[in-house]
Amino acid sequence: TAIVVSRTKEACEELLHLVESISKEYGLKLNKDKCVNLNMNTEEQQNFLETNIKNEKDAVYLGNTLNYKADPHAEVSQKVQEANRTLWKMNDYWKAADASKKWKILIFEAVLKSKLLYGLETTHLTKSCLKRVDAFQIRGLRKILGRKHTYWDREATNKNILKEATEEAFRKGTEANKQKNIHKEVMPFSKAYKFRRQKLLGHVLRASNEDPVSYTHLTLP
Repeated sequence: TAIVVSRTKEACEELLHLVESISKEYGLKLNKDKCVNLNMNTEEQQNFLETNIKNEKDAVYLGNTLNYKADPHAEVSQKVQEANRTLWKMNDYWKAADASKKWKILIFEAVLKSKLLYGLETTHLTKSCLKRVDAFQIRGLRKILGRKHTYWDREATNKNILKEATEEAFRKGTEANKQKNIHKEVMPFSKAYKFRRQKLLGHVLRASNEDPVSYTHLTLP
């Protein structure tokens, strides 16, 4: 699976021919029936070896939704929906297992955060997208902690919800356990997203000049 990006139709076709040529050396070939063309600001028909590549407005790549507008809202909406479905399934498990608040928060952090943020570090999320990501997290934590919305409970602000979740997950138990987790916290998903972006940037900057990651991010205009 691969993504080919180009500013012109001719350059894209040239890249596709190169991919096909190099793939043959490894006994591979492109499945033209599965190739999808996402046009941006053009209506040109993309061809490859005299075969028209079907035009689509969106496509799924490694679990992420790409669209012809490069609009991150559509991708975030899909991920929130998928995370919500997973959360509903987890609610049934938590009821059957009679899990503690600490256990629920740790599972929420491990499963839901990973599912929601997977692949988003390569996407520039707008402020409204980040708010949606944080809103999903706060709704889930409110339910786990048994706290109502600030409309009914003025003390249950987003900041206090995160603080209470941190207390439940990392600040209770034996003194040894408290010391072990002293630097851990339940941070906003938006903050975790920014950390992932920084980690990816560090990976790109450390890559050698011959590494395709470094070449595509830092060399190509």
